[in-house]
Amino acid sequence: MVARDTFGQGTAVTDRIALILAILIVAVLAIDHFHYHSELALFLGHKLAALIDFLKFWE
Repeated sequence: MVARDTFGQGTAVTDRIALILAILIVAVLAIDHFHYHSELALFLGHKLAALIDFLKFWE
């Protein structure tokens, strides 16, 4: 069974796409760690915490 989006085109995530995304995420985190001393991870963590607080308001 193939997942369908609203336009009727197949949108299944294959193993190859998942592997490429995982490699890209690991590469970005590695570059962030060695070049920017994990500032991106901290920034995204703060933004995620703010988003969670915002979503708690709508609970």
